[in-house]
Amino acid sequence: MLISFINSIYLLPALFLAILPLIAQITSQASVDPDLVDGAGFIVSFAWLMMWSLIIFVINTAFGVFWHVYRPAKHNGQTYGKEWMKVKVVKIDNSELTMKSLLIRYVA
Repeated sequence: MLISFINSIYLLPALFLAILPLIAQITSQASVDPDLVDGAGFIVSFAWLMMWSLIIFVINTAFGVFWHVYRPAKHNGQTYGKEWMKVKVVKIDNSELTMKSLLIRYVA
């Protein structure tokens, strides 16, 4: 289930950025370009899908690391919402979190 959730996070935006423009191009042409229908067109479309999936993955990962690791490490265990609600993240023994423990918490 986790794999399907992760795939939906990264593949849905990539679908909009790679596959839908190809479909729009094919449907808007009076005659279909043979290059879009044969194997080379599929490979180009698949390459766009993979490129946008990778770009979206990197952006989501960078944002997640900032939000769940860097921000709490530098601001007393608080993200913006936690700061507004006046709560913070601490270890079980009530000690402050380190960047390493926050990264482990984010990945796990």
